[in-house]
Amino acid sequence: LHSFKGVLDYEIHAQGSSIIQASSIWVFVDIKKGRPTRVPEDYMELCGIVEEQATTLEVEYIRFDPITKPNFSLDIATRVADYDINGHVNNAALLQFIETALIRFHPVKITVDQIQLTFLKEVPLSIDTVNVQLQKTANGCLFEIKNDAVVFVRGVVSIA
Repeated sequence: LHSFKGVLDYEIHAQGSSIIQASSIWVFVDIKKGRPTRVPEDYMELCGIVEEQATTLEVEYIRFDPITKPNFSLDIATRVADYDINGHVNNAALLQFIETALIRFHPVKITVDQIQLTFLKEVPLSIDTVNVQLQKTANGCLFEIKNDAVVFVRGVVSIA
């Protein structure tokens, strides 16, 4: 943890082998003011610092190119169950939106090797439909989850 943000690393194991590694940056926000704020000392002590990282990615500096020529576009209606306690679409639902678009776009079964993404803005409860766009790349595709005015999530999927 550093002043108002921290990197959280995750690693999931199955049958003794690491099958998923993830890193994410989280910002500590004063909910009343809606602004980043310093992480309280007691919270920093509670979380602690672990030197071992799940990935070698410099997640703070990852940026993805915007989609310029989508090969596929899919409108998806949000459901009340997609929202978390803060009134934003939860991360699991966002990944399901990407999965749905990938399956509809690829007529044959694919195996996802890696997903990298950046959450640019929360999808608020007032949004009842999002659009998922895919643009082919050499080994997968770029994706965006957006509405008419805002890109909420941008990233890349690598296909094995």
